[in-house]
Amino acid sequence: MTRLATASLALLALSACVINVEPDDSRVEADADTDADSDSDSDADSDADSDSDSDSDGDTDTDICDAAEDCSGDYDIENEHDLEEVYLCKTISGNLRVDDQDWLTSLDLPCLTTVGSFVSIDENPALTSLAGLSRLKSVGSSLSVDENAALTSLAGLEGLTSVGGSIRVNENPVLTSLDGLRGVTSVGGSLYILDNPKITSLGGLKGEPSVEGDLRIYSNEALTSLAGLEGITSLGGYVYIVGNDALTSLDGLSNLASVADYLLVKNNKALTNIEGLSTLTSVGDDLTESTALEIYGNGALESLAGLEGISSLSGDLELLHNGSLTSLDGLSGLTSLDGKLEINNDGLTSLAGLSSLTTLEDDLIIENNDSLTSLEGLSSLTLCRKVYIRYNESLCQDYAEAFEESWNCTGWHYIGPDNDGECD
Repeated sequence: MTRLATASLALLALSACVINVEPDDSRVEADADTDADSDSDSDADSDADSDSDSDSDGDTDTDICDAAEDCSGDYDIENEHDLEEVYLCKTISGNLRVDDQDWLTSLDLPCLTTVGSFVSIDENPALTSLAGLSRLKSVGSSLSVDENAALTSLAGLEGLTSVGGSIRVNENPVLTSLDGLRGVTSVGGSLYILDNPKITSLGGLKGEPSVEGDLRIYSNEALTSLAGLEGITSLGGYVYIVGNDALTSLDGLSNLASVADYLLVKNNKALTNIEGLSTLTSVGDDLTESTALEIYGNGALESLAGLEGISSLSGDLELLHNGSLTSLDGLSGLTSLDGKLEINNDGLTSLAGLSSLTTLEDDLIIENNDSLTSLEGLSSLTLCRKVYIRYNESLCQDYAEAFEESWNCTGWHYIGPDNDGECD
């Protein structure tokens, strides 16, 4: 018997329990004896009805999922028949794909607890509810909820505790929170929260999940906080926090100690501090790119406080176009860099935060720092390949050349042109 037939029989069994008793006019007689019989019959019918109601109530209490079964293979939901086919699936061994279905308004799979591979719920323009997934507890591979134009909530996924692969929530224009993911405690792959313009917080991740792969928080226009990520202590991939216009801090990353790949914090217009990275001690031990740490284009960022725990980097360090950044004091613990160091920030006045740096395996580039007047902070640097100090409007060229002559840093030095500051 097919799962569709089983589902249909289960529904028929429930409906059969409600008995509709029609009146029998042929039994109505004018004499009193018949009236008495009728009354007696009525009493008997009443008792029978009462028994029937009692039986019906008992049957209604029966869980439809008592008839649920394990389903093998992959399932693509492309029409109502496909949805009925998996209605009584308790588990699905393969994939569950619900993509690009204009007719779908809700996803009703009341018995489903486990999907062995990935779950894809993508590009369903009329989908408003995931409440029908309330028994889902685990997904063996990845979960994606992408480009669902009418979906405002992830309610229905509260029972989900484990995702073996990645979670991706991407381009859902009216989704306001991640509260439906409150039960997730473990993500075996990566966590991607991308381009959801109405989400203001990640606080819906109340389970504070551990994440084994990458963390990518990108272009969530209303996001103000990373609270909800406190369960992440290490990442086997990269951190990519880019283009979140309302984000003011990284405080939700307060327990993050290591990032195997690179760390990129870029174009977050309202970000004023990165103190949430204060437990971070290791970045780039397993780099896939040349750059280990890049802080770029965060116009309101005033300080690098929060990076004091980093003593070495296995790749490049780039500090670029952070217009409000005035010092590098958060780098006071940095002693060696196995890549290049590039510094370009209009408001930067001092390099004193680099005073512990002694070894630089690649180039040092200090250019277009319009407010920089001094090179103090570079005195301890004894090993570097090439040095470029140029186009710094407030830096005196004579001073820069004199500093270079007294400097013990080996390698080629290019001082100027266009260090145009006044010389005392």
